[in-house]
Amino acid sequence: MTGHARVRNAGVDLVRVIGVAAVVFGHVYGAIPAVHQWVYAWHVPLFFVLSGYFWRASGARRTPQRRTFADEFRIRARTLALPYVSWFLVIAVLGRVIPNPSGNIDGSLLIVLARGGSNATGLFGTFWFVSALFFTCLLYRLIDRLPWAWQAAIALVGLAAGIFAGQWLGATPLGIGQALPCVAFVMAGRLLRHVEPRLRRPVVIGGAAIAMAALLIAVVPMTPIDLKSGGWGLPLLGPLLAVLISGGMILVGSRLPIPERAAGPITALASVAIAVVLFHPYPIWLLNGWHVAHAVILLVALVVPWGVALLLRSTPLAYPLLGIPRTLRKPRVLATTPGGADAPQARASR
Repeated sequence: MTGHARVRNAGVDLVRVIGVAAVVFGHVYGAIPAVHQWVYAWHVPLFFVLSGYFWRASGARRTPQRRTFADEFRIRARTLALPYVSWFLVIAVLGRVIPNPSGNIDGSLLIVLARGGSNATGLFGTFWFVSALFFTCLLYRLIDRLPWAWQAAIALVGLAAGIFAGQWLGATPLGIGQALPCVAFVMAGRLLRHVEPRLRRPVVIGGAAIAMAALLIAVVPMTPIDLKSGGWGLPLLGPLLAVLISGGMILVGSRLPIPERAAGPITALASVAIAVVLFHPYPIWLLNGWHVAHAVILLVALVVPWGVALLLRSTPLAYPLLGIPRTLRKPRVLATTPGGADAPQARASR
């Protein structure tokens, strides 16, 4: 973070919260084909697109508007790698101490799970995403100063690698291979931010993008995207649908007239999203072993991780488990966003 006052766009934070809730929902009801088809199409790519949307350009020297590769590594290590390691240890202990009827996890399984990527399953099922996002951001930092045409070419090569070797890329240690195709989503988010000021009716365009993607999902037979397992859906169309939905949500969300009394809670929920992503598979794993109703599992998997994370914000554990400094005061929040996220007062230090 810089020394500038932090201002958050509550509408974009709401999009982030919806994305996290969709991830939890997908893990509870993912066995239903319709849920897999409609939710997996966008819920994980959304976060890569958001990373690109808030991207800061590279520079030889660090400025409030620019980052070096060393800056990127340091910031992503704090916000992604540190919570990854911290929650891995917490969940490993919980899995040993409080087993479900199928049994607890032993040391040999932990060694396999520690490899990450698609090898991390069960109560560690979302860890692949955090490490993949970490390496994707580092990779994009290396190419973000190239002309857009060169970036697009690299993104297409990455997508081709995902389509033809997705399972192998997903099985690499810590899912590092996923960075190659996922860099396309980060580039798409940055491109959206670049063209957004020129859009005369961004809400209409965003809504149309979502509607178009929904229509294609409904009428075109295709295997839905499942990034963890290396599934990229119909070649090029699958990633395109993910970008259309994610970009559309951002355009609409960034201009939502969020009431002031709702903006603070929304931003608080968004600020601890990393903990919910990493922790929610544990209650799902635990309750599935007891054959609890799916509706109850969903409620617990949303309320408990978010409740724990919000409590952690004001403790010294905020840094290792949430990747943020201990929260002693409320961040500045832009409740209504008539100018969208590109309005000067809405530019957040993310």
